[in-house]
Amino acid sequence: MAGDWSDEQNDAIVADYFAMLADDIAGRPYSKAEHNRLLRAVIDRPPRLDRI
Repeated sequence: MAGDWSDEQNDAIVADYFAMLADDIAGRPYSKAEHNRLLRAVIDRPPRLDRI
């Protein structure tokens, strides 16, 4: 199905989530928007229309 996520995409998403979690726990500032922009390029998915 065209809308299904690949294992590689899921791995990238989970890794990015844990990177943000680690920053949060350590008290380091991070930008969810920047993570989102970079992650979308890696997983080759367009942004959600309600988030543009």
